[in-house]
Amino acid sequence: MPRIDPYRGYGATADVTSYLPMNHEEVSIDFAQVEIETVLVLVDDYSHFPVVEPISTASARAVFPKLDQTFATIVTPTFVSSHNLQPFNGENLRKFAKTFGIHHRKDTPL
Repeated sequence: MPRIDPYRGYGATADVTSYLPMNHEEVSIDFAQVEIETVLVLVDDYSHFPVVEPISTASARAVFPKLDQTFATIVTPTFVSSHNLQPFNGENLRKFAKTFGIHHRKDTPL
């Protein structure tokens, strides 16, 4: 499998999914602030491949459609780790995880 070089990129025509290891089962998710925009960050725990999605707000209504889109585009993980704060600690996440067959691990925020 080719090594991923985040500094050179893949070019406009590259198929990103062909570079991802298909055995990555664990993903960590969190939010980040980039200048004035909030982004949802997913990082594959095996390959450290990041997926960054801009979101309007850190609410369940904004987050879960982005997760759904990302999992449909790349791959649905078996385990998702996140902090135990909103929106990752409510009934919406339990329903979302059950629908996709995902096990949610709650980490303590730093």
